[in-house]
Amino acid sequence: QLITAGLSSAGQVVRARLQFLEPGAWELRSQSDDDGWIGPVDRTWLVRTAAAYAPKVLVVEPEDVVREVVDTLATAAAGGPYPLGGQP
Repeated sequence: QLITAGLSSAGQVVRARLQFLEPGAWELRSQSDDDGWIGPVDRTWLVRTAAAYAPKVLVVEPEDVVREVVDTLATAAAGGPYPLGGQP
């Protein structure tokens, strides 16, 4: 509870379901349960980390986090500024 409270004060936390398509992505895999659920974790961290590991890992739900990862990847592919600020 203390960790969750600390994360909540630092930013928005989320719980998400991931699908691992290839070996690797250990940073995410090590924090996920057997069904692919991760969290609560910082939303910005999850979006950036999932985007960095694409296509080895997919965010399956919630839909708003899926869209944010897709938007981050599309912006990076277009060479534009990152929607979350800074670099991925």
